Amino acid sequence: MDNGCALCAAQHEDYRLVYKDEHCFCIANIEPLNHGHFMVLPTRHVSELGSLTAEETHAIHQLFHRLEKAVKNEYGHDALIALNRGANTSQDHIHYHILPIPHAFRKVVSRSEGLPERVRGTVEQLSAMRDKLVKHL
Repeated sequence: MDNGCALCAAQHEDYRLVYKDEHCFCIANIEPLNHGHFMVLPTRHVSELGSLTAEETHAIHQLFHRLEKAVKNEYGHDALIALNRGANTSQDHIHYHILPIPHAFRKVVSRSEGLPERVRGTVEQLSAMRDKLVKHL
């Protein structure tokens, strides 16, 4: 389907296609943040997480399981898997980034955002965070 989506088109780019089935595919990121930066996407053009079918969700998670092992074996580091959608993306096709990272997630975020690595939240802070989210569930 030619819908103008660069990520839909990427599933036909053999030079970076790692895996594809009827529900999802994996490609090497065209602008890799590090050696081993890949993306997993639904084969169908989907822009919202809630629009994924149960089959797509299952297939994507099965692929994560396989990729985690492959990244660890090939690059020697655990894989960070991050959902990219909405205001955090330049593409209107839901996708997950898979990156081998030598540090824990907390260290990666704290370094990139200039935040302290460990600061324990108070009961009041944690309760306020919980309350903001709970009312939407």
